[in-house]
Amino acid sequence: IHRAPWPTVAELASIPAPKDDGSFDLAVELMGAINKKKTELGASTGRVVKTATLAIPETKSARIAAVLSDVLGSTRILEHTLLVRAIEGDAFGVDAMEVAPKEERAPAES
Repeated sequence: IHRAPWPTVAELASIPAPKDDGSFDLAVELMGAINKKKTELGASTGRVVKTATLAIPETKSARIAAVLSDVLGSTRILEHTLLVRAIEGDAFGVDAMEVAPKEERAPAES
C-alpha cells in the first residue's frame, strides 16, 4: 500500500526530460521481451532472474543504454549478458534465461 503522498506537479517539474524521447518506448519493448521469456519458462513476470542473455539490435544498442539499468531492476535480473547484433525485424530478444526457484509462501494461518 502506498502511504506516502504522491509528488506534486511542481516537484516533478524539476526533473529533466529524457535526452531520448523514445527511451520509455524502448524500455517497455525490452521489458516485454524479457517478460515473454519468463512466461514461456512458466515463471511469473515478478520472478527473479539469475541470468539472462539479451539480444540487442545494433540499431538500438546506444539508445537502450540510458534505460538498461532501470529495465534490469524492474524485471529483477541479477546478472546479464548483452549480445549486440543485427536482428531481423529490429526486435529485442532473450537468447537464454535462468529464473530463480519459486519462493515458497508460508501457509495461511487459520
